[in-house]
Amino acid sequence: MSYGLALGGGGVVGIAWEIGVLAGLEDKGVDVGVAAVVVGTSAGSVVGAQLLLGRTLSDLMAQQREPEGLAAASAGPPDLNALTEIFQLWGGADEMTPELVRQVGELALRAKTAPEEGWVAGFEQLIGTSEWPAGDLRVAAVDCTTGERRVWTAASGVDLQRAVASSCAVPGLFPPVTIGGARYTDGGVWSGSNADVVSGAGVSAAVFVGPLVGDTGIARVSGRTLERERATLADAGITLVTIVPGPDFRVPDLNLMDPGRREWAVEIGLADGREAAGRVAEAVGG
Repeated sequence: MSYGLALGGGGVVGIAWEIGVLAGLEDKGVDVGVAAVVVGTSAGSVVGAQLLLGRTLSDLMAQQREPEGLAAASAGPPDLNALTEIFQLWGGADEMTPELVRQVGELALRAKTAPEEGWVAGFEQLIGTSEWPAGDLRVAAVDCTTGERRVWTAASGVDLQRAVASSCAVPGLFPPVTIGGARYTDGGVWSGSNADVVSGAGVSAAVFVGPLVGDTGIARVSGRTLERERATLADAGITLVTIVPGPDFRVPDLNLMDPGRREWAVEIGLADGREAAGRVAEAVGG
């Protein structure tokens, strides 16, 4: 059975962990390549694009184990005042409404960050092409001005690396990305999972893989959003299986932008994927 795959946000450490999870699933016989639709949010948009572009999980694992590896453009020194205000607003919410997302977007537009074009250019190396893959890839971002979610696809007329750069543009840390006269920031501000975006792809099961689920701050907000998405999918007849990190991977205590933790994260992801393979196979029928 084909199924939907939603890959969540989580910084460079989250990219490594998600690659490890997918490799662990594959190692136990779950074919991640048959997903009928792949939804990518922030870190997950990088992993989803690489997956559908045909990069093997063994190659992606090896890349994460390299001391340097591929990385997007440097953020430069963060705007600490903007980051503090953004993360207090984002992490303190009970629910991220379009109005709260719009407020975060406005703060993102005002934050002092590295130049936008340098940020986008970094994804040319990371993704390797401006062309969208043949599969159904959906990349989530949010409009800084309206606070509405935007889901980029091959039909959107946007270069792949620019779409992914917009999804990864953590507000206050990276610059919002200009597309079609509007500016877009991290899709994780709307939802750390965006699992409901698999709807309409003709699947009866979906798998969410992402580290931003926890008890405090943004991880708490993301976890609540994921449960609402689970209910939405259930109403549409879609069963959602979730894979989140075990106790060794504690998001509140971990700098998700630390490239030095990539090799550590990919090994934890590998174990988490192997552990989850049985219930994933049961849900997706293979």
